[in-house]
Amino acid sequence: NVAAGQKVAFAAEGAMLIDGHTGKLSELKLRAIRGVESAGMVLSEKELGLSDEHEGILVLSEDAAISTPLVEVIGDVVFDVSTWANRADLL
Repeated sequence: NVAAGQKVAFAAEGAMLIDGHTGKLSELKLRAIRGVESAGMVLSEKELGLSDEHEGILVLSEDAAISTPLVEVIGDVVFDVSTWANRADLL
């Protein structure tokens, strides 16, 4: 649930998201929720493909700038890997 003042991940109509029920990519479409037309949705980590967590929404930091692309807000993951092997067949 969203609280007043929270900054959250949001997708507008037409966005391609991972369906939380099927795990497949699907397009977000305009639809009525409780009789009110909805042109977008607040997202969980699962819908964004970040984790299997779907119980709550992705709440962003308070200093996140509004309307900034999500990739700029949360950044990217960098794996720093080193190995002692110097032969490809040992990797």
